[in-house]
Amino acid sequence: MKLNLGCGKDIKPAWINVDKFDYNQDIIFNLDTFPYPFDDNSFNVILMKDVIEHLKNPINCLKEIYRISKDRCILIIRTPHPKSPNMKKDITHISPISPKFLSEFNLFPSEVIYYELKQSKPFRLKFFKIVFWNQLLVLIVKK
Repeated sequence: MKLNLGCGKDIKPAWINVDKFDYNQDIIFNLDTFPYPFDDNSFNVILMKDVIEHLKNPINCLKEIYRISKDRCILIIRTPHPKSPNMKKDITHISPISPKFLSEFNLFPSEVIYYELKQSKPFRLKFFKIVFWNQLLVLIVKK
């Protein structure tokens, strides 16, 4: 089973799509509420695309992800770099996630198989050069 946490309007067919706002997804649920409405060891793949920075308690979220992950589950997290304009321009971004936190992930037994800090192509806005940074973490959960 595949889980798309904080899906927003990005509803993926054949996945369980979850968001706190109603976008006609499978489940309406606030990820700052614990426990999550899933059984232990349920998912093979979990996606969190531009979600974790919106949570009040990302550590508890990740603990729940560990609980609902099967052994060898692939966890994919994308989040803005803390100093990216993407992080600062949105007032709902309340939990900056550092590159060290993602690249040296040690919250639960796992293997980081990919970490990338991706920089967008710079563009000019008046006298300023604007660059956006996104971080991508892919890891395998070990149980």
